[in-house]
Amino acid sequence: VKPPFCAHPHCGASVASILLQGGAVLPWDNVQGQEQKQLLPGGIYHVDTGAGCVHDEPLEPISSRARVRPGFGNEPDEIELEAAAPTIMIQLWWNAIDMCAAEGIPLRPVKTQVVLPADVPRVAL
Repeated sequence: VKPPFCAHPHCGASVASILLQGGAVLPWDNVQGQEQKQLLPGGIYHVDTGAGCVHDEPLEPISSRARVRPGFGNEPDEIELEAAAPTIMIQLWWNAIDMCAAEGIPLRPVKTQVVLPADVPRVAL
């Protein structure tokens, strides 16, 4: 299986990747290296690319972990899926450049964070 993309550059953008179902994702970038935590279904990976970085969100190559999706509302925290269930991830992008900053002010340093599923607030609709 070929991933949809590989390591790629960004500058000035903020991106939140939300893993909706599947296995684990192992995010890294060329500034801070490998994330300490894996992105798991129901979790969020945020990268503020600031002054620029190359990053990737590769899928875990081999795993004995069950493929899951997060529970919503009154469902359990994790719902186990069939082994062939696809990985589904969405991304939210926004312009993270301070358009009011004085000319010549450098962009922010790169910052990343993985939020574990248990730390993502659940909202019942």
